[in-house]
Amino acid sequence: MMPIVLAVLVAAVVVAAGLMLSGRRRPRQESGVENFRRHIDALSPEARRAVMDRVKNNAEQSQPQQQSPLYPQRNAPQPPPPHEVLD
Repeated sequence: MMPIVLAVLVAAVVVAAGLMLSGRRRPRQESGVENFRRHIDALSPEARRAVMDRVKNNAEQSQPQQQSPLYPQRNAPQPPPPHEVLD
């Protein structure tokens, strides 16, 4: 009975050690936003300005230039209704 308990205990210790070591091998996954912020914080003010200008330009270019008539912009002024012609 004692050798079985000892074998189970050794197996549990080996599995626990393996899980601990495998957790250290994988790099921590970071979100893109966190990674970008850390990169920006590491830059000098001049380099940071250039990167932020590129981000602004990309954001402006990704916005649609004209609104589709099928999907009007919210809170946009609506054209007045047509006038009725009275005889």
